[in-house]
Amino acid sequence: MTRDGGRKRAESKSSLTRTLGRTTATLLTAAMILGTGLFAALGETADKAGSGLLLAILLSGLVALATGLSAASLGVNFPEEGGGFTWSRKFGYDTVGFVAGCAYLGKGVVSTGVISL
Repeated sequence: MTRDGGRKRAESKSSLTRTLGRTTATLLTAAMILGTGLFAALGETADKAGSGLLLAILLSGLVALATGLSAASLGVNFPEEGGGFTWSRKFGYDTVGFVAGCAYLGKGVVSTGVISL
């Protein structure tokens, strides 16, 4: 019996490689950050923010870019599971690691509840 429960994997006859280019990775990241919530709330936001909307979007985009690049850099240099929890503990901040782990767990519970509504 094989490790995958007795099933043999289908041999791929494709010459395609499983790679992700810089452009594709950038567009996928942008799609995950933007999502549909931006477009759903854009009308009401434009009504309240007025001409400052473009500046607000650009500033929040810069914050998201800095956050994403920081997380990517940490992920490349410390390729372990756990994200902020693991990185905080590795740098000697056990309390921050605990808070990061609890926040990650809470985010999962709250987001599941919100989606179910």
